[in-house]
Amino acid sequence: MGSCIAFLAFAHEPDIDAGTFNLVSGYVADVAWRGLSTRHLREGFGDHLTLEELREYWTPISPVPFISRLPKIGPRPMRFIAARYDLTFPLDLTHETIAEVKRHNLPLDMVWLSCGHYTMAELPWKAIDAWKIATFMRKHLR
Repeated sequence: MGSCIAFLAFAHEPDIDAGTFNLVSGYVADVAWRGLSTRHLREGFGDHLTLEELREYWTPISPVPFISRLPKIGPRPMRFIAARYDLTFPLDLTHETIAEVKRHNLPLDMVWLSCGHYTMAELPWKAIDAWKIATFMRKHLR
């Protein structure tokens, strides 16, 4: 959720000059519906609604519907950091989000770490992640 909230702020606040986003997926609904560690969520509501309905309900907290706002604000550098072995945010969802950003010709720097969703919070991955965030921001926030 942290990356989604950060992206929503980035999409709505023109005074944010650059953004880095960890573990990227375009729709919160897709993660809840398909992610391995979110299986319990789908079990709770899967018989009562469809993925399309859930996507509609959760559109206000999902990044993809707001990507089209970014060109109007002006070009600002972004870095997505993703885990190659992420079972919580399936990789096709990350690739779809990347494709949507590229479709709008937005500046995007992509970093792939060879870890999983939760192992990104463990050493050495969290140190590498922090370094990737810090070096990007240092370059773009001068």
